[in-house]
Amino acid sequence: MDIVYSYAGADGLLVDAVRNNGSDGLVLAGFGGGTFPPAVIDAALKLVDDGIPVVLGTRSTAGRVVMTPKKEQQGFIVSDNLMPPKARVLLMLGLTVTKDPKKLQRFFYDY
Repeated sequence: MDIVYSYAGADGLLVDAVRNNGSDGLVLAGFGGGTFPPAVIDAALKLVDDGIPVVLGTRSTAGRVVMTPKKEQQGFIVSDNLMPPKARVLLMLGLTVTKDPKKLQRFFYDY
């Protein structure tokens, strides 16, 4: 289970490293509202295609990452109001029960 923090101009190198390492899941920490550089999202979509859960979070200390139709269609999970370290713990716990992204998303809404 890994966390990758995004920054302006980030490429998908670290996300690709997580994929190549065979991680069980990934939490992406982006900018306010859970936005990311396009190259990071492109790399994260490959993880989703491989069946690896990807949670979108934010480095901001206030606010939420909300689900949008596009994020849902892409297969991402959103952290809602959890900071990336806490989202990582919840994803770790959730994966002991299921790998279904919809069920994992429900955990982030409930807890």
